[in-house]
Amino acid sequence: MTGATLILVVLSLQGTASYYRQDFEDVQRENWRAATAYILTNSRPGDAVLFHVPMGRMPYEYYWSLRPGSAAGPAVLYPRHGDRIGFLDFVEKPSYRLLEGEVSQHRRVWLVLSHAESPAGSDETSKALSQMIAAGHAGVQARDFAGLEVLLYSAEGEIR
Repeated sequence: MTGATLILVVLSLQGTASYYRQDFEDVQRENWRAATAYILTNSRPGDAVLFHVPMGRMPYEYYWSLRPGSAAGPAVLYPRHGDRIGFLDFVEKPSYRLLEGEVSQHRRVWLVLSHAESPAGSDETSKALSQMIAAGHAGVQARDFAGLEVLLYSAEGEIR
């Protein structure tokens, strides 16, 4: 009995070690570090940002906090229930009527799409947010990151 138990333990340890040694190549990781750096480097005072998936605000805020000096970035319009992240930021759907009024107050608006094919993709939230922002912002510039698409809408019609 002891021999059989010893064999099972050795085989289990080999499987566990193999599990932790390999990378999961079939899993696409979102490059929040690069997307956040891109937004913060290229943002201007008065810009706003929306996240199509509310949970996206967490990695954005994390990588923002790691920047030296943590200079102000775009105002977060969605999800937002105050200056700090709270549980309400992850349990509600966007109120497009309220967001429309807030978006119109900004000349440049960033939209971060994760797990969406494109602004016109199959996801209803990404479609609605893209259409709402585009209604008042003629110019759009897209940048892809692994698993993420960052769109910059501009009321001026051109992006610089």
